[in-house]
Amino acid sequence: MQSLPLVYFSAGWVGIIYLFNSAIAKKFKRVDVKKALLYVTSVMLIGVFGEVLLDTLYRAAFGAPLWLYRVFPIHNGYTSYYSLTLWGLFGFYLYLLHDGLKNYRIHSNSLLLAALISGEAIVLELLINVSHLIIFKSYIFYYLPSGLWHLSAFQVIPFYFIAGLFILKSTDGFKSNPWFFSLTNMILLSVLILFTS
Repeated sequence: MQSLPLVYFSAGWVGIIYLFNSAIAKKFKRVDVKKALLYVTSVMLIGVFGEVLLDTLYRAAFGAPLWLYRVFPIHNGYTSYYSLTLWGLFGFYLYLLHDGLKNYRIHSNSLLLAALISGEAIVLELLINVSHLIIFKSYIFYYLPSGLWHLSAFQVIPFYFIAGLFILKSTDGFKSNPWFFSLTNMILLSVLILFTS
């Protein structure tokens, strides 16, 4: 797959995520770059490390991986160079979501918010993978279990819930110095992606 069409595809999803959240808010949302970058890099870090860990454990327990990346795969297909973009999109979505939920009771309940995050992660994953399948005639990632037509799997719900708790804790803890923690996240991701693949 060529990279440029994937860049356009990703940029389109940034626009869709922004417009969707703006429509919910009934106004164009203002983006605080520091906070948005904190969410994007934190979710990228947790997501990419989590993918490698989860798929390694899943393969050890069940004899086969839960998913395999098809677009720019690394680490036995457990993750991908492109997964940085996918997790970054989800981080941007969560940044906009959290901003919109400030005035609601769910925002102060970590368990409910983590459950919401896990459900929305599957929906966003399905939408992005389906749109990629329609446009490029290939999966970004392919789940071996067929419960959700190989586009996602029910088995990832506990992972997304735990990841949601990690995301909530890390973004809350990192807000004191978002530039420092965003840079730290990017350095750790660079090590994982560039030096261990």
